[in-house]
Amino acid sequence: MEHERKFRWANYSSDKCKEYLRNDFSYECAYCKQTEKACGDIGSEFFEIDHFNPQANSTNNLDIHLYNNLFYSCKRCNNEKSDFWSEYLLNPCETDIFKNDKHITDGYDSSKLYKYKEVTNEGKLYIEIFKLNSRHQIKRRQRRKLYENNIKTINDLIDEILHKLLIKKNIPQKEELINQLDGLREDKNLNVTSLLRDENFEIVEKYLSSKGIKNTVIFEEYNMDFKIKIGEKTVYCELIIDNTSQDYNDNKIKYIEKDKLKIWFENLDSSFGILFYFRKTNKLYLFNISDNICKEEIDKLNVKYCARLTSANLI
Repeated sequence: MEHERKFRWANYSSDKCKEYLRNDFSYECAYCKQTEKACGDIGSEFFEIDHFNPQANSTNNLDIHLYNNLFYSCKRCNNEKSDFWSEYLLNPCETDIFKNDKHITDGYDSSKLYKYKEVTNEGKLYIEIFKLNSRHQIKRRQRRKLYENNIKTINDLIDEILHKLLIKKNIPQKEELINQLDGLREDKNLNVTSLLRDENFEIVEKYLSSKGIKNTVIFEEYNMDFKIKIGEKTVYCELIIDNTSQDYNDNKIKYIEKDKLKIWFENLDSSFGILFYFRKTNKLYLFNISDNICKEEIDKLNVKYCARLTSANLI
C-alpha cells in the first residue's frame, strides 16, 4: 500500500480530521505525492480533505464522511478528481500503485523525461484522472528529484569533510569544526522535516510545557494524540477541544462512548486518558481513565460513561 492509515475516531467534520490525515499520509498528497514541504510557506493550506468515494455518488452521506473514505489531497488533484468515481480507480490505501503492484512506473527517471508510464489499465486511468503527466506535474517531479539529489550531495560532502577532519592531526579548533558540521547536518534535517502543526495541538503543547509537564505529540492509533508525564507516570491521551461558550465553572460533565472505552482497554497496555481543552477559558483538564474506570465496569454501561471534571483534574 502507498499509505497505511491508523484506526481513528474521526470524520469529515471533526476538528482533528485534517491533522490526522496529514500524518497518516506523511504530509503528502495521496494521489500525486506532492509534499507540503515543496509548497513552501503555504504548506498545508494547499491541501484539502478529499472524499475518495465522492459525496455526489452516495445517498448515505454519513458513510462517505467516515475517516476511511477521506484522503489528504493537494488542491490540484482534488479539483482534477472532482466527483469522478469508478470501481477501477486505484485506492492508495489498498494498492502499491507505484511500487510492488506496479500499476505505474518511471516518473522520477530523467531518461524517461520524468513521465509516468502505465503498466495496467487501472494505472492508465489513474494517470489520466489526476493528469500526472501534465507539464506542471512533470516539472514538480523534476524539481523534487533535483532537490533530493542536492540533499544527497550535501550529505556526501559533509561525510567526506568529517572523515578528513577525523584522520588529520594538528588542525586548529578541530573539535569545534566537527561539531559545527554535525550541527549543520542536524539543522538541515530539521528544516526538511519540520512542519507547522494544527493550531489546537500547538496551543496544548505550549500549555503543558508552561506547566512543566513533559509532553510529545505522537498521533498514535486509537486517537492517542499526546504522551505526557505526570510525576513518574506516563499517560497516553486523546485531545478533545471544546469550543463552547465561556464557562468559568471548574465542575463539568463530559461523556465517553462505551465502544471507545472497550477498544482502549482491549488494545492499550499503558495508562491512558483524555485531555479536555476549553479554548474560551484556556483551561486544560486531564481525565485519567486508567485511574478512574475498571475494565469490568464498562460492560455495565448503557452507551456512555459520565466523566466529571473538577478542579482536581485541572492542569
